[in-house]
Amino acid sequence: MPLDPGSADSSAARSGRFRFGSVRFEPGRFELERDGVRVQAEPKVLRSLAYLIARRDEVVSKQELMDALWPGEFVSESAVHRNIALIRRAVGDDGKLQKVVRTLPRAGYRFVARVEWEADPMALKPFRIPLMGRKSELSELRSAFSVAQQGHSSILLICGEAGIGKTRLIQEFAHELRDQRAMLLESRCDEAESAPPFWIWTQLLRAQSLRQILSPEDLLPESSLENAKTTRGSAALEDRSLRFDAVVQALSRVSQDRPLLLLVDDLQWADPSSLALFEYFARYTRDARILTLCVVRTPDGVDREPFDAALGNILNHSNAHRIELLGLTESEIGEWMRWVTETDPDEDQVSALHARTCGNALYLSELLDSPESVIDKNLPRGLRATLHRRLSSLGQADRELLTRAAVLGQSFSLERLCGVFSLDTQSTLRWADRLIHHRVLEPGGELGMFQFSHALVRENLYADLTPSSRFALHRCIAESLAKSERLGSEDSLEEIAYHFGQVAFLGEVNPAIQYSLRAAYRANDRMAYEAACQHCTRALELESRSTTYDPKRHFEILNLKGQSEVLALERARARDTFTTAIELARKLDDANCLAAAVLGFSCSGYGDVSVPDEPAHALIEEALARLPKNEVHWTVRLKVRLSALPPYSDSMQERERLSHEALERARKHARAENVSIRMALVGRLFALVGPGQAKARLELADELRSIESAEDTRNPDLFVSDATFVSYSAEYGAALELGDAARAEIALTHTTRRGEQLGGGYRWWCLIFHAARAIAQGRIEEAERRIEAASSVGIKDQLMVPHIVIHGLRSWSALQHGTLHREALQVMSENLWATGAHMRVLGAYAWFRSGEKDRALCMLSALDAEGMSSLPRNEFWSFSTALLAEMADIRADPKHANALYQLLVPFQDTVLTLGAVHLAWGSAHGALGMLAYAAGRKDAGKYHLSAALTRDSDLGLEPALLRTERFIRLRSSN
Repeated sequence: MPLDPGSADSSAARSGRFRFGSVRFEPGRFELERDGVRVQAEPKVLRSLAYLIARRDEVVSKQELMDALWPGEFVSESAVHRNIALIRRAVGDDGKLQKVVRTLPRAGYRFVARVEWEADPMALKPFRIPLMGRKSELSELRSAFSVAQQGHSSILLICGEAGIGKTRLIQEFAHELRDQRAMLLESRCDEAESAPPFWIWTQLLRAQSLRQILSPEDLLPESSLENAKTTRGSAALEDRSLRFDAVVQALSRVSQDRPLLLLVDDLQWADPSSLALFEYFARYTRDARILTLCVVRTPDGVDREPFDAALGNILNHSNAHRIELLGLTESEIGEWMRWVTETDPDEDQVSALHARTCGNALYLSELLDSPESVIDKNLPRGLRATLHRRLSSLGQADRELLTRAAVLGQSFSLERLCGVFSLDTQSTLRWADRLIHHRVLEPGGELGMFQFSHALVRENLYADLTPSSRFALHRCIAESLAKSERLGSEDSLEEIAYHFGQVAFLGEVNPAIQYSLRAAYRANDRMAYEAACQHCTRALELESRSTTYDPKRHFEILNLKGQSEVLALERARARDTFTTAIELARKLDDANCLAAAVLGFSCSGYGDVSVPDEPAHALIEEALARLPKNEVHWTVRLKVRLSALPPYSDSMQERERLSHEALERARKHARAENVSIRMALVGRLFALVGPGQAKARLELADELRSIESAEDTRNPDLFVSDATFVSYSAEYGAALELGDAARAEIALTHTTRRGEQLGGGYRWWCLIFHAARAIAQGRIEEAERRIEAASSVGIKDQLMVPHIVIHGLRSWSALQHGTLHREALQVMSENLWATGAHMRVLGAYAWFRSGEKDRALCMLSALDAEGMSSLPRNEFWSFSTALLAEMADIRADPKHANALYQLLVPFQDTVLTLGAVHLAWGSAHGALGMLAYAAGRKDAGKYHLSAALTRDSDLGLEPALLRTERFIRLRSSN
């Protein structure tokens, strides 16, 4: 028998080398050296040596050697004698000395040299045969690792059908890297839906090699993923980003010293929360020394839609690529057979094998292990027959216990197997050892954990169960785990929900619904929103089969599912879910339920400026009308949300009225939760983004920062923003508008620090703030780098806000060079429906700066000729007024210029900025000076321009300073 992962000696089943005397023997690579010189030996001789070492604590008979090394063949004892003689010659031994292999008359042979095992740093298993084919794939992996060593991470998805050789390829490659100081971290996904959230990353972070490097503080990511408890709703997204970022930063820090090789097997079964973290990992590790190799089985028989979507998101990143493995060619199969049989294969046999297996490596390996199967004309279809043959040597009791383990899942703990089925631990451990010897099981990543050697083995066992046996086992597991959970352990909720779900069709629906709902809440607590969606979907399916329909419970599931979908950024699905919840709330005639569902509905489209959200507006009005007059909790939230939706969001007066009502109502009621006041303050800040409100925003920012977040256990709102981040960013914008450079700098520093801590969308906004500041201060190259960084980071969202902001900054940056960014202008013009007048101003200004003043004038003619009084005084007003001031000359209309001057003069001591991105045009004195000259008020113009030079210089607004100087020179020359 060749040395294999299933051999008796556990050390021989790991990748590494034996040393005895001056001999170094590496069985995984079939390499033997003596005194540092490579010794040529036949493969059969080296297999014999490996077999004797594996059984060095016992005497190996001649018959055992013949059965192991020449299975199914008739050979005489002379073949054994010859092999032993060749072994002794290769290692420097002989029949007289017998220092290495001793002959025991009439008994057999025993390996007697003192042997030391040197574990391979990569800790991989040796391979039975060399890797056939895959030269181009190996070359691509080597190239990716070389790039990763230079600080540019890569993610390669090795895709193909079961048994095609995906896992073997990455193991072979990892084996090559054993001398290159790379650190290997491995994880494997579990097929069962009961797998805990973030299972990929938990396995990686538990690696002993990682624990030897990272401090207890650095190991926080593992405990964060396993034990995360956070408010459902309040700061949920930012908390999850923090924990995602902790994982990324820990792995990135390790890669600074040693390049990391991450191997993830069976990614197609990854839990959705692991995939969400994988997308975050792909986005934020571009500059780390990490190569990630993932095995993806296709097709896999699972629900492909969510997995394919996640896979597509990962592959959208420039550092992620897909490698599709195909079957071996006939020539490669012939090479394989030549190596196994040590003879030249018959061409007809090779062609028949290729036709029957399509080059599938697993089929080939199973067939070539049994020589008679190679020429068997009745080769069974599919893999099940091959797997049955693998299990045929097991006893009935072994197969029955293995079947129970298969119901538990692809991987299982010995403790759970024994606990559920009341088994003796020691005898079950001996059973596991036997199954490892037969290559059916493998040790798991943790002590006491085991897994099937191949997922198909487990699938085949499960498929062989009769329906009654299958569901009896699921019920037994579910009830046993439920009993443990009632004793105080909540670690099994996902498993309990899964196993109860498998027996629900027998009529036991309520336990499955109950545990699915509890598992969904727990998943949301741990920020595993995708998993929560799955649990809720299962609960709803089970509800449809229940004979005791509970409408309140049905609403609870729908509402939780919608919230989870919003937090997972599946907004279109969330809107459909909340629509159903709204219909149910109306049937229940429950105002609170209606308010909760309507709020979720509006959140599912919140921030989308591509279309007016008229349905959300109408629904909020309906929900407010049904709420009792003394109700605070939902009234505050709905009014704040309403102020952010059209048509109210288009009117600063309406924004201010609604936000003021919400804040006053929250403050007046002592029982109002902090989260309600926080949301009211955020809504108030949004309502006061227009001109002349900077001091009021500073006061609100201070108050918001003074309020600590508190968990709202009744029904938390979605997207209650982080108070610290919002308050500091609001302070930055207000201080910038007031021209307080010192306070603005401090506030931006605090904003950036908090944004980096929170990660996700908060980090994205920090990049935008810094890009806008760099543009305003004339550091265009830095600004463009920040813009590109923000574009690559992005936000996993279907909304247009990120795209519009990025394109807006690109447009303004290009205009500093006197050029047009036509694509950016097109995107904004198509999506800024709520700012039509402001958009026309920007479009006219773009033509004006490019020298096409006639086209600019044509666009301006569509605007209000009475002094632009129709421009909404929102976050765009100051910036639009500044652009109109620059273009005042092309109108040649002193009356128009004077009217605009009168509108702007109350804000002469401010800096004109662009709303939420805090992009500074320059001092309002600059715009007033241009308007004064256009109105024929030369003295006023000189005063304002002189003041603008001083103010813009003090603030470091280089483009504004140059703009004013250019205007003065032009007036002087005229």
